[in-house]
Amino acid sequence: MSLNDDTQKKTDESFINIGELHKKDLEIARAEVAKHEFEKSEKSQKKYAWIVLSILVLANISSLWQRSLIAVAYSLKPDDGIIDNKMYMSQAIPNFGIKKYSLLAGAAFTMVFATTVLFSGLLADKVSRKWLLCLAAMLWSCTSIASGLSAVYWQLCLFRILLAVFEACLSPTAYSLIADFFPPEKRTVANSVFSVGLYLGSAMANLSINFIKAFGWRGTYILAGCFGIAVSIAGILVIREPPRGVYQPKKIVEEEEEREAELEAKGEKQTKDDDPEPQNATNPNASIVPAQP
Repeated sequence: MSLNDDTQKKTDESFINIGELHKKDLEIARAEVAKHEFEKSEKSQKKYAWIVLSILVLANISSLWQRSLIAVAYSLKPDDGIIDNKMYMSQAIPNFGIKKYSLLAGAAFTMVFATTVLFSGLLADKVSRKWLLCLAAMLWSCTSIASGLSAVYWQLCLFRILLAVFEACLSPTAYSLIADFFPPEKRTVANSVFSVGLYLGSAMANLSINFIKAFGWRGTYILAGCFGIAVSIAGILVIREPPRGVYQPKKIVEEEEEREAELEAKGEKQTKDDDPEPQNATNPNASIVPAQP
């Protein structure tokens, strides 16, 4: 080999080494960018999960507020024989005595709710939870508005029963969404935050005494219904249906097993490439000795 050929070979090897170095630097840079994008995506996903949870809390507030509103509206009684159909629900609805109120506030709602919630749970496993929740919130809010426009007892009873039917869709869908938006280590906190909506809804029902004094019992029902419709619209615009079972242990274990299998396959391939040529490959009469790992 001539001197020029030797020099050209070294030059080519130098360019190859430089090219490999640049390639490694490029791969490292791409890995860093991918890591940054993943962390950024993870942070944005966490923020989005809390935004969804806030809408679920508002839906919970709306549900309990409208459910408990009848107790506050009926409890207001006139003094000194004053008749005011705008202020007092018991006067505005003919023959609305304590027995009819007990049936309406108790059994008519509770029995229907307890029965419907079983079927709503099955439905939440089959259809889009986002649309089930948002449409249910829209419909239960419409029943409250209709209750505020009721003139006779049977109308009030009908809308109360429909309120129970639609509100039964809230808890199954909400807890299912929370399970797919929050990992197990964050889920307890998320469920606790969602439960806060119950107490805030009860507080809104108690504050409704002031609303009734300002707008009347019918106006307060319409106000509570409009609040629920606004929450429903916010859910339609913001919530995206997540894939089911993202954080299920079974799915995580399967993914880990697949990853470990891939690593083992790569390790076995690397071991075969690094092993020296077996002894029996050069000496056919030699005994077969298993390769040491």
